[in-house]
Amino acid sequence: EIAKVSFLELLNDSTIPQVVRENIENRLKYIDEKTKKHFFASTLMFGWGYDDNIGSNNPTSFYTKYLPEPLAGTNKVKSSFYETAALFNHMYKYDENLSFRNGLVFYKQDFSQDDSKQLDVISLNTAPVYQIGDFSYSLTLGIDNVLYGDNRYLNNYSLTPKVSYLIDPSKIYETGVKFLTKRFVQETDEGNNSWVYEYQNRFIYQTENYGMFDLSLALGREIDEKNIRYDVSKDYETLSLGNSYKIDEQFTINSSISYSNVNYKDKNPLFETKRADDIYSFILGVSYNYTKDLVLGLNYSYVNQDSNQTPSEYNKNTIKTSMYYSF
Repeated sequence: EIAKVSFLELLNDSTIPQVVRENIENRLKYIDEKTKKHFFASTLMFGWGYDDNIGSNNPTSFYTKYLPEPLAGTNKVKSSFYETAALFNHMYKYDENLSFRNGLVFYKQDFSQDDSKQLDVISLNTAPVYQIGDFSYSLTLGIDNVLYGDNRYLNNYSLTPKVSYLIDPSKIYETGVKFLTKRFVQETDEGNNSWVYEYQNRFIYQTENYGMFDLSLALGREIDEKNIRYDVSKDYETLSLGNSYKIDEQFTINSSISYSNVNYKDKNPLFETKRADDIYSFILGVSYNYTKDLVLGLNYSYVNQDSNQTPSEYNKNTIKTSMYYSF
């Protein structure tokens, strides 16, 4: 602060050379960046798309990134949809090592062919992050509130301790454990209440010529709290690989593939078997930086779920356009 006051006094001197004035202004800018405590970032998203199988959508899986589960016996219904989102992020830098990061997300999705599938999500997360050397340690607390068809549906509460290691400037490895509980609001759905434990691994590699690769592996178990349903408790593994390739300063191609294996723990009395699913997904998209604050996107995704119980099998294609505005 003393140096800043001295520099400001020098700037008031009209006789100092221009090159000295510029050096002082650059130094003041550096001091402001180093002493700044609060950082804010916000993004608004507007999107429109087409889904050829909205019967496979399930709000239990949305946003918490758990595996999709179709509604048995549902015919394929095609529909256009729109979605909007607002993301607000805040970071408080306590000192050079410790910071506190907070995020708030509002999301809405509505289908033209079926109002009962309207989805609204509010998500809040907060995490202290401690960095020392090449290691970063965080503990994220998350809360999700999900409304489905204009009705209160589900609350998720999660706690995720995580460690990140900077191997070198182009490689990062992350590992963590997520503890999550699903609390269904309606009395008729309380049999779905569960606890989820997930071990997460992630490796990020920024190549010189082929873009950034993102490889992740998650191993999880979901346990039925009341032990009265046969379609809740399960073990699952998910392996995914993503790539983000920057063509030039404006265009970026994003792609990802993933495979999930899901094995349910309880026998379904209608089939006399324990359900087992294999889920394959593919996403391909392109984004265009119209300005430094405005990004336009076009994405296609395909999901195919194979199962040893036929009513649980499905596939779907989705295409959507999106606009992101950051400020």
